[in-house]
Amino acid sequence: MELRFKLNYDIHVYWRNDAERNEAVLLNKILLENQVQCFAFVEKPIGPHPLPMFEAHISSERLAEVSTLLTNNRDECSILIHEKTGDHLYDHTTGASWLGIPLDLDLDFLRNF
Repeated sequence: MELRFKLNYDIHVYWRNDAERNEAVLLNKILLENQVQCFAFVEKPIGPHPLPMFEAHISSERLAEVSTLLTNNRDECSILIHEKTGDHLYDHTTGASWLGIPLDLDLDFLRNF
């Protein structure tokens, strides 16, 4: 019997202004229409996140599909996609990739999490 480790990913869609927030609303709708679990919009920076954002969760099996959806529909929003290994610093740095402009996360927050 083959054992496979199933990795999960977080997606964070950030916005800087009203136009990008409208784009985030559209991306959220697209993700929901594709049965991606999305969470409430966070209107103020929280934790290591420097801008307002919403979060979504996907499995490794859907990573390529959902990344393509976001790439094809993203215009200006910065999007962080990161592994969920339990090592928060690793997940948000080495285990992360960006669509759009990478943002400076609060790494001190992650070191002390």
